[in-house]
Amino acid sequence: MPDDVTPLVDDPRTVGSAVGYSGRTAVLATKHGKRGLIGPAMSGVLGIEVEGVGVDTDQFGTFSGEIPRTLSDLDCGIAKARLAMRERGSDLGMASEGTFGPHPEVPWLTTDRELVVLVDDRLDHVFWECAMSSEITAITETVGSDADLTSLAVRADLPRHAVIVRPAVPSPGPGHGVEPMVYKGIRQSSDLASAVHASCAAAGTHQAVVTTDFRAHCCPSRQVVIAAAAERLAHRVASSCRECGAAGWGTVDTIRGVPCRWCGRHVPVVRAEIDGCWNCGIRIERSVGEADADPGTCVTCNP
Repeated sequence: MPDDVTPLVDDPRTVGSAVGYSGRTAVLATKHGKRGLIGPAMSGVLGIEVEGVGVDTDQFGTFSGEIPRTLSDLDCGIAKARLAMRERGSDLGMASEGTFGPHPEVPWLTTDRELVVLVDDRLDHVFWECAMSSEITAITETVGSDADLTSLAVRADLPRHAVIVRPAVPSPGPGHGVEPMVYKGIRQSSDLASAVHASCAAAGTHQAVVTTDFRAHCCPSRQVVIAAAAERLAHRVASSCRECGAAGWGTVDTIRGVPCRWCGRHVPVVRAEIDGCWNCGIRIERSVGEADADPGTCVTCNP
């Protein structure tokens, strides 16, 4: 597991709520081999058997950009899970959704946030957890036909990871009677060269855009984060509320704001987490981190 994946904190309240799930089957919406990433934690912690269902999750958005994601990551995960549930007539469904963007505190780093959901229609509730990591292979480069593709392949970590190549100016897409030109799942240098040359020829700028293919089966550095999120989810579902005994006790909110160690200015880092129960509503604040902030995170001391 990457060093900066949010660690799972052992919780003494992890008790027998898992008994209610032992022997049940959850259908997992996936086109890209996520069962092997999510299934072990759900089976090992909760006794849930995970069945992969190859439904069309691309309708909710694609990393290659042909279909934009219009839902939040949570709503998208729920929609995917429910698609698999309808397909199999199941009351227990799962899905995951990844989001890539700047690190919230170190914006020049790309961060992968993976969310995994468990939709339980018997309880009429959705459990979810996420994990984050900046140890993700992520490139986006615009190149010409004469680019040094050998060094690009190294930066993209080919063939362990795969890339997507498209013309720098998008070709006509749906609605124009022509499918957009997108080359996916490229791992070999020879295929990269062919896709770059074809894309450059198709673009008025004579350039191609090369990006990491973030689909789970093409991105091993993402796979680790999905597995971490699944483990966090499994342990959360197995954690019981101290008041009502409902499954799913865990963090529901955070409180930010501590003084800078040098100047005393408010720094928006996490000061406390609030644990809570979705069923009875109890909330308990728990202090985390330091009482003051590293000056390196202060916009006054480190502009």
